[in-house]
Amino acid sequence: EDASDMSPGSFNAAPALGRALTLVAGPAMNFILAVLFFAFSFMAGFPAPAATPQLNQIPDASLAAQVGLQPGDILLAQGDRPVMVSMLDEVTAKTTNAEQPGADLTVLRQGATVTLSTPADATTADLLAGVDYGTVLNTRVFAVSENSPAQTAGLQTGDRVYAINGEIVTADMSLSREIARHADQEMTMTILRDGRLIEVNMVPRGNPPAGEGAIGIGIESASSLATLSLFPALKEGLIFTWDYITFMVRLPFDALRGSLAPGQADLVGPIGIAQMVGDAVDASVQTGLWYPIWRLSAILSAALAITNLLPIPALDGGRLIFILVEVLRGK
Repeated sequence: EDASDMSPGSFNAAPALGRALTLVAGPAMNFILAVLFFAFSFMAGFPAPAATPQLNQIPDASLAAQVGLQPGDILLAQGDRPVMVSMLDEVTAKTTNAEQPGADLTVLRQGATVTLSTPADATTADLLAGVDYGTVLNTRVFAVSENSPAQTAGLQTGDRVYAINGEIVTADMSLSREIARHADQEMTMTILRDGRLIEVNMVPRGNPPAGEGAIGIGIESASSLATLSLFPALKEGLIFTWDYITFMVRLPFDALRGSLAPGQADLVGPIGIAQMVGDAVDASVQTGLWYPIWRLSAILSAALAITNLLPIPALDGGRLIFILVEVLRGK
């Protein structure tokens, strides 16, 4: 790529198409690497949406029936580990949380906890085999705003939401939307706290303060560790890479329209990237998972792919513009 080198076989002596393909090769490799790194993050183990199972129908011949489980039971824990089921397709997702075969099963039944003994080799998956169940207790309260309806009602961090006005909040429902439907009306929220179901009454605000929501709580979804096999992981890697690149392209336009606050669209330089890498390494060391490192590597690769194609003279995108001008001019 030496500008003075026009010898046969050099970059400058190549036809316009050859030079354009050479310039595109770098960003294309960054795109491919991003797909692979995202895929590796899914294969190495990642936090997948999860929830607690509540049993609906139990076949008489099932292991669940043999240990004494009943319709309506909520499986809270087996031994000292909470029972969580992945919300992803079971064909492509495999939960990797360690189970405790034979450990006592803690069940929430009609508002009270019950302990059931299980066979020595029975895991949670064995107990749920052939059983029809729903998913509940997916949402946890992690923050309560001062002087909010939630604080007045006595909600606490760690509470898990079970029902609104007697209607069970399943994992595929939007809790915020359900609460907003009861704006300016008294609402009863059923929560799980310390192994018991508790009812609290409050009136969601129709016009809450900015950033607080109708009742003034911060919520997060439960998750469990899961892995994807190769081909589903590659598919998700491609989707995530494409979504991230389109997000990057939309970002300046969203900022200009005012859809994003200025602080949400800050550029990150080498020092900021070094700090991000350090945080990812620390997270991997603390959790024993490669997920943070693979995910950050994917994001950096996707960012490089789109950045190098920007129409700036020093970058590949700028040089592609010059080649386009050369083709249009014919010289």
